[in-house]
Amino acid sequence: MNFDEILEELKLKVNSNLKSYKYFKKSNEQFLNIRNQDLKYFAKKYFCNLTLNDVRELLNSKFHEIKLFAVFVLVKKYELSESFSTKKEIVDFYLKNSNLFSNWDLVDQSAYNILGNFLIEAKYSNNKIVEMLKKQIGKKDIWSKRIVIVSMYAFIKKSKLKISLEIMSYLISCREDLIQKAIGWMLREIGKKNKNLLKSFLTRNIKVISRISLRYAIERFDKKEREFFLKL
Repeated sequence: MNFDEILEELKLKVNSNLKSYKYFKKSNEQFLNIRNQDLKYFAKKYFCNLTLNDVRELLNSKFHEIKLFAVFVLVKKYELSESFSTKKEIVDFYLKNSNLFSNWDLVDQSAYNILGNFLIEAKYSNNKIVEMLKKQIGKKDIWSKRIVIVSMYAFIKKSKLKISLEIMSYLISCREDLIQKAIGWMLREIGKKNKNLLKSFLTRNIKVISRISLRYAIERFDKKEREFFLKL
């Protein structure tokens, strides 16, 4: 099937009973109301039919679900790529076009699956990883920054916690709501692996961490521990 035929088939899954927009109250996007599981099904079915140029065109869509479909296609392309060079091409494309992302779920469904897993597979030195991610952090849009944060989930799952905390430290003073929440989420995941390491990080950074990030980070602490850090 060609590009237009795939889009037409996808739009047949529009469900007027869904109210997808309620999860994105501040979004200026338009919503078709297609279930994520349908988007994933079509991504798995047609990812081979779509080029990276097609993905870029999908990411430019005014409809949120079409953009999310593009993200699922990109994740599937990465997952099933057999060569390192192909995976690197996908990652380069992903980072170059991160400005086309327009909501948190586009990032959260892709950052650790693509960028995070690639950095682990590539076996780069920590210095090279940090250097690469700091370039992404330096971009003006918040989605590029959130991509960096959420990519660390791949490292956290592999118990590579110190580099994850180093990356968090470069962004911890950012006051964008969606960045603060993402930092808090990753810190909470780090705490599941090593609570003492998280406590040490929070103590060192208590003067710069936002209240939002802190509350997310200490969510699994007992009451006395939560009160201790909130008072700090």
